[in-house]
Amino acid sequence: MSPKTLALLLVILVALVWWQGHPRAGGTERAPGSAILPGLDVNAIDRIEVASAAATSVVERRDGQWVVPSLFGHPADFQKVADALRGLADLKVGQVVRDAGQYPEEFGLAATSPVFRVALSGASGFHAALELGATKREGAQEGFAGYESGRYLRAAGGTVVLVADPLQSFADASGEWIRKELLNVAPPELDRVTVAVSNAEHVLLIKGSNQYEVEGLKDGEETDPAGAARLVGALQSLSCLTVADPALTDEAAGFGAPDRCTVLARNRMEYTLQLGGAGPEAGSRYLRIDVAYREPAPPTLEQVAKSIPVAAESAGSDTGRVEKVQAEYRERLQAHEAEIAARREERGRLEKRFRGWTYVIPAGTAESLILPRGQLVKAKPPVAPAAVSPQGQDQGPP
Repeated sequence: MSPKTLALLLVILVALVWWQGHPRAGGTERAPGSAILPGLDVNAIDRIEVASAAATSVVERRDGQWVVPSLFGHPADFQKVADALRGLADLKVGQVVRDAGQYPEEFGLAATSPVFRVALSGASGFHAALELGATKREGAQEGFAGYESGRYLRAAGGTVVLVADPLQSFADASGEWIRKELLNVAPPELDRVTVAVSNAEHVLLIKGSNQYEVEGLKDGEETDPAGAARLVGALQSLSCLTVADPALTDEAAGFGAPDRCTVLARNRMEYTLQLGGAGPEAGSRYLRIDVAYREPAPPTLEQVAKSIPVAAESAGSDTGRVEKVQAEYRERLQAHEAEIAARREERGRLEKRFRGWTYVIPAGTAESLILPRGQLVKAKPPVAPAAVSPQGQDQGPP
């Protein structure tokens, strides 16, 4: 082999090695473990836009608060936004994909693919964009660089990489940016529920775990545990579908004479749920929430004295008992005031959240909240007659 031929083969070999070690699509090389968005300052971001072929979702910061413009400026769930931004800041390259330029459809990044495009921007002019493709294709090599699953992503510069985080938070519709859970009052936290429908009112008392009693039972009636559990269960997971336009009038939303479900918790927090008319979606209904706090009276010195047995005092003198009672009274009063402060803060936070907003909830949930009395009570089973022996003596029930 001539020196010229050998030199040519060496050049070809070097070119092949270089070609295998570089991405076939254009863009800068990204090393596994490197940040997708290096130096991202999440506090400098004031707008997130997620676009797909079907819809565009936007959440933006206004006057220091994240809101959803498409939902009439309703506040976004700050935790969801913070988690999404933190996830982008922590996003790292798991694997650089070499053949994405030739076969983009295999990675969900072709022009006809259902690509999600995420754009971040800030007041300072910062802008970053990502294209989210498919999750890791079936049959792909597992365990590369410790990433056993993930999502294909194309960042600025055109490089396609596999990341460990599938970034599901960015595949949501606009409504998912808000906090959809409205109330979550577990049965042990409940004291009573008052339902008022069409000028009729009935009360369900919660006595304990799976222990319910409809107030004012008549002869031959007893509480139906299935109906009671349905009503209480609706309060444990009350969520909305979306929010309504604040410009919607009371008349249009059916709040002229709303049905009501008033919930009193054991901590004295009170929630009044007003049910309006049919919502904008099939099988939905409008809901508004008012929050109050029934402040309990503070403990009195006399009450504390009665609660402490005389035999419990360490000293037999009147002075010793008085000191013990006064110390216990101060402790209980301090605990009472701390509880009052905490509940006032909770009420204020919830009032701020719910005030001025009308929610859309499933019609089935609304029906559970205002169950008629007839579905909360049932007839008592008949008492079996006592058996009589042949001698005519009562032998008791069979």
